[in-house]
This record gives sequence, C-alpha cells and structure tokens, in this order.
Amino acid sequence: YAEANKEAKSRSGNTALVLAAEKNHVDALQKLLCSEVQTEIRNPRGATALLIAVENGHVESVQTLVALGASADLKNREGLTALMIASIKGLSAIVKVLLNMDANKEARNPEGFTSLMFAAQHSHPEIVEMLLDAGANVRARSVRGETAQLLATTARILELLNHVHDNVGVVRD
Repeated sequence: YAEANKEAKSRSGNTALVLAAEKNHVDALQKLLCSEVQTEIRNPRGATALLIAVENGHVESVQTLVALGASADLKNREGLTALMIASIKGLSAIVKVLLNMDANKEARNPEGFTSLMFAAQHSHPEIVEMLLDAGANVRARSVRGETAQLLATTARILELLNHVHDNVGVVRD
C-alpha cells in the first residue's frame, strides 16, 4: 500500500490534523504528529489545529498539540492567538497549559488588545489572576489607549488589576 497523504484536505478544506483537533481525537493527533505532519497548516478560515482545539475547549488536544510542537503564538485571520481565544472564552485549564508552554502573554490583536485585556473585558477573574501571576503587563494599552483596568467588567477583576498596577516596581522582601 502507498503511504496516505497526511496533508490531504477534505472537501471543506480541513486536514486530518484539524479534523482530529476539532473532534478531540487525541490518539489520532498523536499518530499524525508522530508521523511528522505539519502542525501549522491552516484551514480555509485561517485556523491551525491548535486554534481549532482551543475554540472547541479541548484541553487534551491542546496539551498534545503544544507538547508535540504546535506553535501557541500563531494568529487566526482575526489576529487572535490561542491564549487570546482561551482568555475570551474563559477556558482556564487551556490558559494554564498555554502559559506553561510559554505562550506569548503580550501578543496583541490588530486593535492592540492582549490576553489580559480580553480576560478583563469578558469577566474571567481566574484568568486575569493567572495572567497577572505569569507577569502580564497590566499597563499595556490598546491602539485606542484602553487598559485592562478600563475594560474590567467586575469589581473583582478591577481589584486584581489595581493591586498589581499599584505594586508594579515595588520590591518585596
């Protein structure tokens, strides 16, 4: 038998890797990734397998993809990284995985928003706290001058952001 074309696309334009990520088929992901399939191929919507796994909230697929070499910092057509999508959707387990794999917490979309800004705007205090603990820049500004503090939607998020903002540069014993 001839070897199957691992980069072949379905009628909808998706590769086997993207379809496996979308359906959370971790075994298939592992087999495809171990056979040196390209992780950065995009579907017709401009998303990689990792971005699809994040959009669908598949923690195991995200772990498998990043552990086997998928870049966490590629952006979709809207300019969103995997960490930004997870921060918008409130997917704290995925945020944790991505931060542990050194995803760029300061990446920006075309409007200049960071993952911290998205988490603050979409009312996800746990993710705000995770990003702050990872050293996210609380003073970052969007192209319109907005900060995470201005975008905060709850008192708890504002409290977290203000605490870090007030203590930036403070040396602790």
